[in-house]
Amino acid sequence: MSKIKIEWSSDFAYVIGLLVTDGNLSKDGRHIIFTSKDKEMIDNVRKALSTSVKIALKSNGSNKEKKVK
Repeated sequence: MSKIKIEWSSDFAYVIGLLVTDGNLSKDGRHIIFTSKDKEMIDNVRKALSTSVKIALKSNGSNKEKKVK
């Protein structure tokens, strides 16, 4: 399991803002889910948290096919 060092900074505040507006807690309560079509934004979040967590495709709910538009 990867731990993230929490240290207040403008980058960390940016990530908190994104998670509060566009994120949610997974059903198992152990993961934070952040969904975006903007790869640059996702990369910025990963950089701000100093993590290399995987990026996965997600279906849109009405279509089970996982794809990026």
